[in-house]
Amino acid sequence: MILLNSLKYFFRPISISFNESEKKIVNEIQKNGFFMIENFFDKNLCKEIINKIDLLLNDENIKIHRPSASDERIFGSEKLDRNIMRFHEDETINKVLISYEKSNEVNSLTLASKLSYKKGNLGSGEGWHRDRVDKIQSKAILYLNDVEPEGGTFQYLKGSHKLKNVFLDNIKIKKNLTDTRFSCDEVDILVKKKYKKIQNFSSKAGSIVFFDSRGIHRGSPISKNFSRYALTLYTWFNQDIPFHIKENSN
Repeated sequence: MILLNSLKYFFRPISISFNESEKKIVNEIQKNGFFMIENFFDKNLCKEIINKIDLLLNDENIKIHRPSASDERIFGSEKLDRNIMRFHEDETINKVLISYEKSNEVNSLTLASKLSYKKGNLGSGEGWHRDRVDKIQSKAILYLNDVEPEGGTFQYLKGSHKLKNVFLDNIKIKKNLTDTRFSCDEVDILVKKKYKKIQNFSSKAGSIVFFDSRGIHRGSPISKNFSRYALTLYTWFNQDIPFHIKENSN
């Protein structure tokens, strides 16, 4: 299935036109697994969205998913706020993701999240992981407030999204191919033997990171009294939104 999906992707024609700037972003995602743009979204809108998220998290009529004591998530948040919908429908974001996936057949939603310091927290995503191994999956995460290394930065192993590395990484640490979760010790082994370093995305409010979530990534644990706010555009190309996400969505 993994090889078949990769062959389908390789031979799939690009079905949308895009400018040189958008083409550069797509090329960088293909090469490294990610691309960041600073000052992408208006900082005043970011502040308004943070205020809205806090209101929604205290609204008993809103579906809120709490995978841990530190992680609060609102799936389908674009339906609840016009500024979040602006992010969700942004032309550049959607053109980049459509171009990367080479398909117009997409289902999507936006996750609004608040990740707060709690002793022993594992960060967003509950540790290192791939979202899937059978095919690429593109996302875009927008920082709504300034995020420093101690504040839950997005982290990624550069190049780990590539098909050959999906196989080789798990062989190197003796894991089953279908195992998508990685311990810190396992990531340390991969960094020492292959990737050299962990890519950290510390940045200011309004910065956006495009990435292929087949690569090994996480939101780092928060180590100070701080809350990280973010929006993440989730996409599923040529497939439905998974049931476990749909049932938790607004």
